[in-house]
Amino acid sequence: MPSIGFDPCPVYGRATFDKCDTCPSRCHPLPVLKAMMGNREVVPGKYSTTEILRPLQAMYLSRHNDFFIDPEKTIFMINGTAVHSIIEQGGAGLGNCIIEKPFEVEIAPGVFLTGKPDLYESDTSTLWDVKNSKAYTVKKHLKAVADKLPWLAEDYFMQVNIYHKYCFPEAKKLKLYFIVQGWTRREEMKPIEQVSVPVATIAEVNLWVKNRLQKIVDIESTGKPPECLTGDLWIRADGTPMRCAEYCNAKEFCPQAKRLMEKIKGGAK
Repeated sequence: MPSIGFDPCPVYGRATFDKCDTCPSRCHPLPVLKAMMGNREVVPGKYSTTEILRPLQAMYLSRHNDFFIDPEKTIFMINGTAVHSIIEQGGAGLGNCIIEKPFEVEIAPGVFLTGKPDLYESDTSTLWDVKNSKAYTVKKHLKAVADKLPWLAEDYFMQVNIYHKYCFPEAKKLKLYFIVQGWTRREEMKPIEQVSVPVATIAEVNLWVKNRLQKIVDIESTGKPPECLTGDLWIRADGTPMRCAEYCNAKEFCPQAKRLMEKIKGGAK
C-alpha cells in the first residue's frame, strides 16, 4: 500500500497528506511537501527492481499496509530526484545517450518486473546508475572493494546487473556514479566517485530474478514473509537495528522490528 501521510507533523502530530493543503502553519513550502510525498501505486503482480532487492518481509509489509513517513527523512529522495532531472536536461538531444528508459517484462504468467535505468551511453557501451549517497554508503562501494566482490554482494551491483539483463544487454561496462552527500575534505574520497560494477552473466541474473519473484509470489499466497536476516538489519555497536529504526516504512507493522526495538529499550533501562 502507499504512504498516506507524515509522522511526525508539527501541527497535528500525525497527518494524512491532504492536511498539508489547508495547514495553517506548514513546516515546509507546499511544493516541497508534495515532492516529499513521492507515492508509487502498488499494482498486484507488478514489482520494481529496487523493490525486489529489499528484505522480503519489509517488501511484503510495505505493499500490504498504509504507512506514514517522516518528512525530514525524504530529503535524500528529493535531492536524488533533482540530480536525475538535471542529468536528463543535460542529456536532451544527445543521440548517444538514453536517459531513464523504462522497461516492463513478464517473468512468469501475471508476474512483471519493472525498472528505469538512469543512463546508457551507446558510444562507450556504458550503463550508469546515479546515486545521491552519504559518504558512509559510498565507502562501501569504492573501487578497491568492488573489485573484490561478486555481483550478488551488494544491492547496488544487483540493481545495475538487472538493468543490464532486461534493458541494455548490449552494455559492456556497468558503473555507479556517486554524488557524495555531506562530503568534506576530511573524507577519503572525492565529491564524486565512480565505481565499476562486477558484471554477471545474463543467465545468472535471469535465474536470480526468476527465483526471487517465485519466492515473492509464494509469500503473497501464504501471507507469511520470512523475518529479516541479521545482515539486513544494519545493527550498530549498541545493538540498534538501523534499518528498523531509521529506514523501514514497515516497522510499525513488523513484529520483528517491535521485538528488537523493545529489547534495545529494555537494555537501556
